Amino acid sequence: MTEQEPSNSISNTEAPELLRLLKLETRAALDRIYQLDQPTPLDSIELESGATLTLKREDLSVVHSYKWRGSFNKILAMHESGFTGKLVAASAGNHAQGVAVTAKRLNLPATIFMPRSTPVLKQESVKSFGGEFSQIQLHGDSFDEAAREAHRFAEGSGGVVIPPYDDLQVIAGQATIGIEIAKELELPPTHIFLEVGGGGMASGVASVAKEKFPSAKLIVVEAVDQNSMGVSLAKGQRTTIDTLDRFCDGTAVACPGEIPFKLCQHLIDEWITVTNDQVCEAIQYLWQKKRTIVEPSAALGVAGAIQYPLTADDRPLTVLSGSNVDFMMLPKIARR
Repeated sequence: MTEQEPSNSISNTEAPELLRLLKLETRAALDRIYQLDQPTPLDSIELESGATLTLKREDLSVVHSYKWRGSFNKILAMHESGFTGKLVAASAGNHAQGVAVTAKRLNLPATIFMPRSTPVLKQESVKSFGGEFSQIQLHGDSFDEAAREAHRFAEGSGGVVIPPYDDLQVIAGQATIGIEIAKELELPPTHIFLEVGGGGMASGVASVAKEKFPSAKLIVVEAVDQNSMGVSLAKGQRTTIDTLDRFCDGTAVACPGEIPFKLCQHLIDEWITVTNDQVCEAIQYLWQKKRTIVEPSAALGVAGAIQYPLTADDRPLTVLSGSNVDFMMLPKIARR
């Protein structure tokens, strides 16, 4: 079973039933994830349109990314059922850190496959969070190549692959972001901009937002030449794109996950793209307004909100999904 192929029972499940199951899993996730970290805060910046953009600060989490939620929920659920085996994961960085910190917490061995292009900061963070329990294997030039190698390794070693996004319990962990937003917001948002790669975070947050904020417009944001979810939604089927730009490394996925795609088909109102230059402008804007630096993929939602025709009466919201940016990447961002 590969990252693109969930179990047959889930593969054959339609979106309404997936949403029902996801809601149950999200409730269970709320009983697990706060064993590792606390809810992240809300923040805001003023856009040039006059609108106030609410920021969900996942960059302030234990691994400086939202990814710990899904991996911790998935692995802890397995552990509660008696699992004591080997963990295997493939990741461009942030998912790996979530698996590593969980492996150390539960004293489970983990082998993590990362593309050779993974920023050094993310590699070092995995080593720091996982300690003696996590081993890194660099393989291939893309997430998809690393994922294929992870599955081959798991089949040969008896390990269990922890998916980064195409799994209901992983998505449920990410959905807790939406629960926290709903609890803290004083006024409902009019627009929610969600950066998307494989689709786990976007579909999880959207599943909560559609119920809690039914009038909000749910918008997924991708970088140009990295828009596999947008292409798939436009075609009505999961599609692998031919070229994959890796500037926004955290969302560089050539084909969205099967479960996230089904959910996004059902939940998302609009999909838009932004350029890498617009992503860099968004990073600069965040620095100027908040003295906050995020990784390129985490700035997609901000870039989308800046480019979108908002008015001063709108109440947009986005998730700052992570700040694991390699220090040597900063000059490149500044130059753009």
